[in-house]
Order: sequence, then C-alpha cells, then structure tokens
Amino acid sequence: EFRRVLFRSTVFALVLTGIAAHAQQPPKPVPATPQNVAAFMGEWTINARGSYGDVSATVVLKADGAKVVGDITDMSGKHPLTDLSTSAGSLVGYYSFDYNGMPIDAVMTLTPNEKEKRTDAYLEMAGGAASFSGTATKK
Repeated sequence: EFRRVLFRSTVFALVLTGIAAHAQQPPKPVPATPQNVAAFMGEWTINARGSYGDVSATVVLKADGAKVVGDITDMSGKHPLTDLSTSAGSLVGYYSFDYNGMPIDAVMTLTPNEKEKRTDAYLEMAGGAASFSGTATKK
C-alpha cells in the first residue's frame, strides 16, 4: 500500500512539474510588422545603467512596406537592428558592434511598463557579459 501511494504521489508531482514548466515557457517571438509594433514606431532615446556604467542610445524604427526596419546609435556608432520581433508585448531587436576589432553581439528589448507609465529598456551584450537596464523615451 505504501509503495502504491508513493508511486502515485511521485507521478502526480511529475505531472504537476511538467504542467508548471510548460506554463512558464515564454511566448514564441513573432516577426515585427508595422501593425503589431505600432506603439514602438518612431525615434526613442534609451538611458540605461549597467555592469559597465551608463549608456545612452538612440533607436529609430520605421515601416518598410510590410516589415519594420531600424537602427540603434550609441557611442560606438550606428548599427542596423535585425530580427526585429515582438514577444509578450516587448519589442526585441538584435545588432552587433565592433569593440577593439572584435564583433560583439547585442540584444535590445523595449517593454511597456503600464504600472510606472514608462517604457523599460534592456540591453544585453556578448551573451550577457554586459547588461544595462533603464528607460526608453519616445521623441
């Protein structure tokens, strides 16, 4: 009897763990279109602080037919944003820049923060070796 209860309890726990793990999966990114990221279109100023101090950048997003194109300009220059997508209400874009002759991959995320009535900005570089959090203000 004890083994049967232990077995059932274990199976039940595994099922719940599987359900919880599945429920916590982030939504899959959807390619950005002028319609699904309309609130992000335009020019933005990012001010963020992170592991290597403060960073400021300008982001420009615009429609090019049925797709969204953009770039980010920071102290290292102007870089095209690629693979623009939306996920869970956020806009995500990838770019790379040169640092002392080495290409560095980076990710920019803009997320509306309804509670604080602002747009949060997050920049991650070199696979998380550097990260910066702050806000983005639309011009």
